[in-house]
Amino acid sequence: MTDGFDDHPSNRPRRKSLDSDSESQPLLSSDHSCTSLYDPTTTGVFRYDSESEWDNEANKQDVQSKKETNSLGAFRSISLQHKKPDVPVFNRKAFSYTPAPRYAEFWRSEPVTTCFSPPVISQSMHKVATQSSIVTIFSIWNTMMGTSLLAMPWGVGRAGILMSVFLFFMMGMICLYTAQKMIQVQKSTHVGEMAELCRVLLGRPGEIIAKVSSIIVLLGANIIYYVLMSNFLYYSVTFIYHFGDGIIVSPNSTLSGVEACPRNVTMPVVEYQRVPGSTFDQLWQLNNTVPLFLALILGPLLNFKSVTFFTKFNSFGTLSAMYLVLFVLVKSIFWGLHVDFDHEDSPYFSPLVSSNLAATSGMLPLSFFIHSIVITLMRHNKDQTKNDRDLSIAYGLVGLTYCLVGVLFYLCFPLAKSCIDDNLLNNFQNRDLMTVIARGFIFFQLLTVFPLIMYMLRIQIFAAMQLNHYPSLFHVILLNITIVGICVSFAVFFPKIGALLRFTGALGGFICVFTLPCLLYIASEIKEDRLTWQTVVVHSIIPLTGFINFVAQFFVND
Repeated sequence: MTDGFDDHPSNRPRRKSLDSDSESQPLLSSDHSCTSLYDPTTTGVFRYDSESEWDNEANKQDVQSKKETNSLGAFRSISLQHKKPDVPVFNRKAFSYTPAPRYAEFWRSEPVTTCFSPPVISQSMHKVATQSSIVTIFSIWNTMMGTSLLAMPWGVGRAGILMSVFLFFMMGMICLYTAQKMIQVQKSTHVGEMAELCRVLLGRPGEIIAKVSSIIVLLGANIIYYVLMSNFLYYSVTFIYHFGDGIIVSPNSTLSGVEACPRNVTMPVVEYQRVPGSTFDQLWQLNNTVPLFLALILGPLLNFKSVTFFTKFNSFGTLSAMYLVLFVLVKSIFWGLHVDFDHEDSPYFSPLVSSNLAATSGMLPLSFFIHSIVITLMRHNKDQTKNDRDLSIAYGLVGLTYCLVGVLFYLCFPLAKSCIDDNLLNNFQNRDLMTVIARGFIFFQLLTVFPLIMYMLRIQIFAAMQLNHYPSLFHVILLNITIVGICVSFAVFFPKIGALLRFTGALGGFICVFTLPCLLYIASEIKEDRLTWQTVVVHSIIPLTGFINFVAQFFVND
């Protein structure tokens, strides 16, 4: 025993053997991060420290003599000890009087060091980078805005104008409420994101359910993105090919000359001129060959160990969403109103309430879904007392954007309302310049987002298999082939964006939006010994609503 050091092997802190050489660690459970070694219930840095070992008088005098020692110098001495073979590696006393940051303070913008790297003292360990309320609100809006914008006019047609507005409001309020409850639970427990909260409050079964549901949502998002990319790639290449040859496929006559009715609806004002088949037409088919060509393009982009390069293009998501809103505004102003509430035989007839409203309620939980990262986003808000206000404003802006795009496009579309497709860009001919630009914007955005989603999916699947995030190139390629094969199958045999959105949204929403946040809140209230029967009733109705919403998807007539 050396004075000032506890050199017995049984008293040394235990370390886990893992490979944490990338930025993937925050996406995993606490068992794969350095912060899992910290226990906020003790005064030491590691949970294996014991305060009882410092009760003898000699240690007390030694500690008193080191009170004036600078903490940075203490850490520096620790980081240099590996160079001295005759000095023990771990100084327990230096660590025992070093302020230990709380769990939440490890989530910062700088890269997190591995469990085996020397400790680094910086202000970021004690203070999270903050941002103003405006930036926080815009970040949430940008994160939630996605490809579901393309299906909003179709959703309005499924539910009816009045019912769709009501569903936008109600689903937005429920999603906002459960997101706020997750933030409230995190503040009382000082634990990380959803999977971590489920592990601490609901046990191992809750953690498994959270991770499986996350995998389902990510896989559903990948399938939807792949179907959309196949669509945009097909029309973009077709436009370039026909533009170069001077051949444009166009209708004989429409109101403005660029609208189209892709559904099987009798429209006397639209008759398409089909260009005779060619080698290009035989090789370039939307639901046959294009998904396979897309797999060849995406394949090399999915095997990298790090996807940091693709995160540099996140701004395209903002540009795409803004351009799509501008696109709908310009088209609607040009068209004017084309709506009829009285005559059911009119092609412009628009019901206030429709029997297929479950299609809209199914897709909206996915459209308002931010629960998996809302804690991280709100942690960076400068004024934490305004989190509820800022989150409410962000949800209000998202709901207003959805309502504006969906309702305005539906009311002004100049063809039969039944023509409106689950991808609103399909309602325009390929020779419309604004449509071509929109498809190009969104295709490039999805081309950079798809590898990110695949990366997160890979991490979660390999973590569930207790493997490293990149066990080998063979493992990664095999997983990518499997997932891309699933996406190709849907793009060929079931390329229905609306159905994919509503089933993914209803199932993922039932688990991640309606059920888990309510269970976490109830468990937190039990832990704090303040659970009431009113809380149980309210937070039982919400999951029941999500379950009914999911079951209702099987009775929707597409």
